[in-house]
Amino acid sequence: LARPALADAAVAPIAPDDRDRARRREASATAVARIAKRFEVNNPNRIKPGIAEATRAVLRRMPERVFVASGTDPDCAALVHLARDRDVPLEEAGAQIAPYRALTLIRRVS
Repeated sequence: LARPALADAAVAPIAPDDRDRARRREASATAVARIAKRFEVNNPNRIKPGIAEATRAVLRRMPERVFVASGTDPDCAALVHLARDRDVPLEEAGAQIAPYRALTLIRRVS
């Protein structure tokens, strides 16, 4: 079945702004690069950005360190609790990890 066309012109499809997308991509790459440089990480797969990925890394991997933008961010409360419970070093990184609110660095295994 084909969807009927929208009759209301006020409800127009959203067109992504490529400049904004490029800016977000650059900010993301910069945050990961900062951590990679600071901890001499050669494999970017060891850096898990974002609350969900950072939490998953603490649960399933061997984390070296957890970074949160703010230790009082309610969306990061479970991650902060897990890091403390598992004795993973936790660092409040503020804008250093922006645009992310959390990031986990996985231990080097070899």
